[in-house]
Amino acid sequence: SRTEPGTPAEPEEEEHGVEIALIQRHLEAMNTAAADLNLAQENLNACVKGQRSLVQMWDMNAALLAKAMGESQICKATPYYGRQRRCKAAQEAVEAISKRIMLASKAELPSLSSEHM
Repeated sequence: SRTEPGTPAEPEEEEHGVEIALIQRHLEAMNTAAADLNLAQENLNACVKGQRSLVQMWDMNAALLAKAMGESQICKATPYYGRQRRCKAAQEAVEAISKRIMLASKAELPSLSSEHM
């Protein structure tokens, strides 16, 4: 049941043509997405390689600095930096609970207040 040139196509043939066009659009979209993914993976690999290089450089420079400063100077500074880290952590905790209290409903306030006072 082929159509002759110049006569309208049968509905089945038209549907088939529409399906093929739709499949082609999907394949083109998939190819574009695959190319984008490959590019993103290449960029990620370059970033990871750069990060490794920076970490290696930091390790080397940290070792050189530690050697230049000497063990006694590092031992003297260690407690200071430990306290500094604890102080920063405490400040962040206060800021977080302050934000929670500010955003809390009236019903939640007594519980938060007793929990953090």
